[in-house]
Amino acid sequence: MSKRSFKIIIGCTIGIILILTCYIFYVQGNKATSTSDAIVNIPDDLKKLADIQNEKKMTSQIFDCIAKQPTLKVTERGMKTYDNESAKKFTPPNSEVSEVLMTNFGIPCISIDYDVDNIRVIVDYFKDGKVSKTVYDRESGYIVSNFNNEECKYYNSNDVTETERWPENIKKLID
Repeated sequence: MSKRSFKIIIGCTIGIILILTCYIFYVQGNKATSTSDAIVNIPDDLKKLADIQNEKKMTSQIFDCIAKQPTLKVTERGMKTYDNESAKKFTPPNSEVSEVLMTNFGIPCISIDYDVDNIRVIVDYFKDGKVSKTVYDRESGYIVSNFNNEECKYYNSNDVTETERWPENIKKLID
């Protein structure tokens, strides 16, 4: 076996392990305290921050403004990164924008990722008018996810357990 073939096999194996690890953490993340258990303890200000009424009103403005800005970077998959300042007027006055991204995986979407104090907020504006907003309070661990006021989920990230998987365990999951 050549060195190149060996590197390709190792790279693919590592890729599969990373994909499975992400899947495992996703599944474990969904086992976090959800909706009925967590809602009792969610602070009211966090629930208010997850409201999307203002964002729904701004969707067309977001697309008009951001899409006209110069693109800073385009990835191989066509994701476009924009200057953070371009989204500043669409976030609360005391916030700090950390990323502005446009994707198009069937429906164009502009994502604005920002922080307000110790709370991280990610808002996804879809071209069809739908809005998704996820709010994460780093202190309490609470996460509120609101998809277009159609589905709202509450989690406590402190309840997420991590599972360590060894290669032989992962192989059993694949087979």
